[in-house]
Amino acid sequence: MIDDPLSVITLLPLFAGLLLLILPHILPGSQGASLARISRNLSMGIAMAVAVISTMLFLGQIGNIDWTNITQGGYV
Repeated sequence: MIDDPLSVITLLPLFAGLLLLILPHILPGSQGASLARISRNLSMGIAMAVAVISTMLFLGQIGNIDWTNITQGGYV
């Protein structure tokens, strides 16, 4: 599925935030305005998805990170 889930939980909020900032200015009037209205809900949904992914990582449901043997910069 995902080879590097730590990168996903790091990059997903960055790219999603950039899209939510840029798209309302690029899209035509009514579409941009409607996206601007729901962007807070979309941001909350993305934050919840990141929380679920990081919880599943910690519980060992996805990924194979040995949290007890990780060193500074050792995973990268």
